[in-house]
Amino acid sequence: MEFFISGTDTGIGKTVLSALICRYYVDKGLKTAYYKAIQTGAIKKNNGLGSGDVDFVQNFSRAKGYSSLLFKKPASPHYASELENREIILEKLLSDYRSIATQHEVVISEGAGGLFVPLDRKGTTMGHLCREMGVPLILAGRAGLGTINHSALSLNYAKMLGIDRQAVFLFSDAKDPSNLELELDNVSMLKELFGIKHIYRLPLVFGVDVDKMCFGQMEGLYHDFTELVKEKDDLF
Repeated sequence: MEFFISGTDTGIGKTVLSALICRYYVDKGLKTAYYKAIQTGAIKKNNGLGSGDVDFVQNFSRAKGYSSLLFKKPASPHYASELENREIILEKLLSDYRSIATQHEVVISEGAGGLFVPLDRKGTTMGHLCREMGVPLILAGRAGLGTINHSALSLNYAKMLGIDRQAVFLFSDAKDPSNLELELDNVSMLKELFGIKHIYRLPLVFGVDVDKMCFGQMEGLYHDFTELVKEKDDLF
């Protein structure tokens, strides 16, 4: 069982969502891996570089974390790799992924940024990595104003690439309860536009910071996540 996590924007909640999904399968007793193929803005660790996203997901979910490429600059992978004169080779990432998949029952891969994020200047994108993995897409986005356009652009691009199995998780940003109706309508409209049954809205949470390894209300969010998924008998 494998999924690819992408987002409608940077900092949208991909890593938080990855941690929730990994924990879900770990709690089911399945041998679960988290794969961050490319990490830009890597952190200093043990006289080298490490992935803050991998650390966050591992600590919360107890899944085994992996990363192939670590770049210092917090930027688009094509640019971060150029600064270090290192080429991103798609087949190498796919080889690493396949190796991980043979060792685990579940692999949750997380992209860097959104699907259209370039890996080079030749037209290769994060979406191509998802397509070549041959796995379903799980899109993370905001539930509030603007999400119909942002989500539609990502979902349409995925369809253009032939990525047809899709699910969506939208994180509430409704600090004002009056916005709840808007968020619920956004969910309804995306279902109508794309015919996707599995669109979930997750509540607003506080105190979660991946970079600072702050878990805040993650346990409460995980409870809400599991209840949502139970309603639909799993993610897909």
